[in-house]
Amino acid sequence: MDSGSIERVDSSASAPAHRSRSIALAARLGAWGFVAALIPPFAQALNGPRWLADLAMLSALGLLASGVGIVAASVLVIRALPSGVSALKAAAVVGIPFGGALCLGGIAILAPLSRFADVVDASGPLVLLLGVLVVVTLLIGFLRGRNE
Repeated sequence: MDSGSIERVDSSASAPAHRSRSIALAARLGAWGFVAALIPPFAQALNGPRWLADLAMLSALGLLASGVGIVAASVLVIRALPSGVSALKAAAVVGIPFGGALCLGGIAILAPLSRFADVVDASGPLVLLLGVLVVVTLLIGFLRGRNE
């Protein structure tokens, strides 16, 4: 075997590891962005520091980061899974519009008096429904996977 074939084998073996690291990074961005977005509302609800409750920019950036992370993780998961229907693939498909809606929510925080913000505010129940669908689909897939 020549050294060219060895390099191709090494690069193909590292592709799944690279893909899993990319999915993990995107998922962490989605999760921690959402946590950051919730800090100001929780600070306000729990009578926390006033300066923390007034950080609308943190909520906007957190929602944008969370939406981008969720969409990226969903796309990467869809590309990594084999063809066919599975609970994880269904959750990833629902995760794409959910992440997009979170991005739109972040944009609406930055321009709160626009008609666009009114549309985003009205879509709150849809975003909640998409989030619940993601969680329920993942839960069903997890429980089915444990029994098989």
